[in-house]
Amino acid sequence: MPDTPPAEPLMDRARLYQHLNSPWAFVLVMVLLGAWFSWLHQDYPNVRNSLLYSEISLAANAYGPLSQETLERASNKPMGFSILAAPLVQWLGSDPGLKVASVIGTTFYGVVSLLFLIRMVGREEAFSEQVVRLGIILTLFNPLLLYQFVSAYPDTLFAGLFLLALLLADRSLSREASLWHGTGFAGITLASVWIKHHGFVLIPIFIWLLIARRETLQWQWQQHRARFWQGVIPFLLLLIFLLAAHKGLLPTFNMSKNQGNFLSGKDRLEILGDNLENLGLYLSITLGLLTPLLLRRPPRAWRQSWQWPGVVIIFTLPLLFYHGAIYNSRYYLPIAPLLAWWVAGGLARFKPRTQNILLAGFLFCNGFTIVYYDFPEAHQLLQPHLSLPEMDNLRLATEQPREKENLDLIKALAPAHDNTLIFLSRYYWGKAARAWERAGLFPDNLTIHYASSWRASLPRRFHFKRAVIYEYVGTGPERNKLDRDRSIKRYLKKINDRLYLLQPLRRIHLKKAPSPKE
Repeated sequence: MPDTPPAEPLMDRARLYQHLNSPWAFVLVMVLLGAWFSWLHQDYPNVRNSLLYSEISLAANAYGPLSQETLERASNKPMGFSILAAPLVQWLGSDPGLKVASVIGTTFYGVVSLLFLIRMVGREEAFSEQVVRLGIILTLFNPLLLYQFVSAYPDTLFAGLFLLALLLADRSLSREASLWHGTGFAGITLASVWIKHHGFVLIPIFIWLLIARRETLQWQWQQHRARFWQGVIPFLLLLIFLLAAHKGLLPTFNMSKNQGNFLSGKDRLEILGDNLENLGLYLSITLGLLTPLLLRRPPRAWRQSWQWPGVVIIFTLPLLFYHGAIYNSRYYLPIAPLLAWWVAGGLARFKPRTQNILLAGFLFCNGFTIVYYDFPEAHQLLQPHLSLPEMDNLRLATEQPREKENLDLIKALAPAHDNTLIFLSRYYWGKAARAWERAGLFPDNLTIHYASSWRASLPRRFHFKRAVIYEYVGTGPERNKLDRDRSIKRYLKKINDRLYLLQPLRRIHLKKAPSPKE
């Protein structure tokens, strides 16, 4: 009788399948995909707020993070991300340095999202491992998250800190609380505000959790009073530090310039309507065809005390009334694992065949939108044949390719125009206008003149006869008055909506003496 074959290879295959089916394997795959994606698109220039973050990092390296020069370049932006990215900017340059910082921040977000799901879903039904696996896929596999790897923005770093603070708050308000849980929550909350001012929302969220867990709080007071004070004292210290930041005593938080930003804007009801539409767009671009599962019965932990729906509502309400959130779907990334937890729980309750069909549909649709929105060549090919909405936060589909093309055109056209560039920018009062020059994106021999808007005196002021004129427009309406100067109309050739060629001007334009006002 032949010997029975050893079972070792079967065990190895089973162990391999278990590892490949692990939620950690999916996080690793997404991180590797994100790093490759960032490397693939490294030559697409940073745009919009990332130009401000670049200027802050460069100033922090040149003058120090607390210098007046650095604080002036920050405008109303929090400075934490730029200061953390400053060593990378010094080492790699401003454009690649900030991109690497966003790769690190997005990796951090993926890891913390999984830790958060493991903690929260672990209290659920018997299929908790399945819900965790589905939850992390729903959190990470979408075009908005993949774009964050190359965005040069702080949003995923902030989202990871928010989730970590929430995780520590959950621990500090439980019977397993220890000193480092309360201290960790206070420290991480402070760090999240340093990265993005919306971290302030963790304060009302923590108070809401105190109310929802009053029985646990009462148990801590009666049975383990030390645990009670280990949570209360760090929270009080956190409030003191945030008050100091609000008063401008912690300069790099840069909150004194931003106190009126939330309440500015147009009619609140109109802002609410626009933001509700944007929230729906966020859900469709992330959860995709599984979004209707939010209408199914929520997870048991949500139904028991409604503490987690409260967290989602408290986080979301300020954004719904903030005019700056109208186009910024990335602002909702901190609550993505909470929504994914809900949808994954509903998905896991279907029969395996139905579940597989729905998951396959989600992967196919989100895979398609990833290709459509995150790969410029594919978007250029598909966009004329489709009517998918344009997403402002997915800039590889529109803005970054356009600016890359403009930079290439400037390099090609400048030699025939005296190697002179007139750079017009009113975006954030022109504070980020020099970011591309400092990043080395212009030729070394190019003469660049900066102005907030076009004036008839500029040719006399800068002594040029011909030039390439470029208008940087961040959000659309801040044009630079070039079209108002009728005297140069006949000498101006439009290349596209931002780039113009100024042909040789008549001598009268150059010899005319400037007025005292000019």
